[in-house]
Amino acid sequence: MKKSAILNKYVNEHASIIMMLMDERGFVKKSNVFAERILGAEIVGKNIRNLILDFTGELSLDKLLESNGPLLLNVKTPENLPETFYFSFYKTDDELTLVLGEQSEKENVKLRQELLALNNELNNLSRELYKKNTELQQMNEQKNEFLGVAAHDLRNPIGLVMSYSDYLQDELRDRLNDEEMDILKTLESQSQFMLDLLNELLDFARIESGKVKLDMEVFDLLQLVSKSIRLNKPFGDKKDIRIDIKTALDSLPVNADMGKIEQVMNNLLSNAVKFSEAGTNVEVELKEKGGYARVSVKDQGPGIPEKELPLLFKTFSKTSVRPTADEKSTGLGLAIVKKIIDAHAGSIRVESKAGAGSEFIFLLPALGRK
Repeated sequence: MKKSAILNKYVNEHASIIMMLMDERGFVKKSNVFAERILGAEIVGKNIRNLILDFTGELSLDKLLESNGPLLLNVKTPENLPETFYFSFYKTDDELTLVLGEQSEKENVKLRQELLALNNELNNLSRELYKKNTELQQMNEQKNEFLGVAAHDLRNPIGLVMSYSDYLQDELRDRLNDEEMDILKTLESQSQFMLDLLNELLDFARIESGKVKLDMEVFDLLQLVSKSIRLNKPFGDKKDIRIDIKTALDSLPVNADMGKIEQVMNNLLSNAVKFSEAGTNVEVELKEKGGYARVSVKDQGPGIPEKELPLLFKTFSKTSVRPTADEKSTGLGLAIVKKIIDAHAGSIRVESKAGAGSEFIFLLPALGRK
């Protein structure tokens, strides 16, 4: 074997040097084994600009070809780690350019040291972040505990104010004028709103703290939905809003916390009535689909702008849509509803468009039927 052939074989198969041939546009036509190991096995056909990491944004093919001496350049390895080489570019007789890259051990050591320093800094930041997250979690638990205690302690005096205002309305009805009666009615309605808010704050604090355990039992979801409709019918009647149920089922057994699912239904129904105009209908549909009990509550209200839909299940968030009879809203109800449904391994979503009403749909795992 000729010396030139031996040298060529060594450079192609064994030398620790990048060797490539590229055309005038910078596309690689041929490469040696070391180049493929450093840059990836499929570098033939790629442009040299896609193989070199340009941190300056000023590197061009013309500058590479016009360079007289070795250029210190970084290349990207298949592991997405940079490697530093001194590159030289030589024109050949067949209008190809020979690219030779010699590894710079000094630069690689420097780069590894910088990566090690960055890794250490990242580890320090991770530890600091973990510490801050732990502190925030403790503060959040303290907040929930305070919220629960405050809500619990305030419920009794607020309930007393509401009871007394109701009592005074009954006892003094014939002795008070219209303005005085309106004051008592306002006192009662505002006390009721505050009591509802306190109850929801207490529920939310319990759920957030993880202290609420589901009291699971098997019951007929259809019966519970029908009961919730009966309980909310008087609120609908006040606004001439009819609540109908639509289902082809005789029963739909589920294993869930009956009290909390009833809380979900009451919230969705009261919201539907609250945000609907007088003379409209609220339709409740119950069906079984794909192993899940599917319950939907659909109103004929003003609907919710699409950009505001993500706000619905967030704590204390409110949309631009307002109750049609100036009813009060705490901004906690739907957040609690979502946490309850999530705790049951279910899901809840809303479909709504401005001017076309809203439909809230939740799914619960259904018991298999024999």
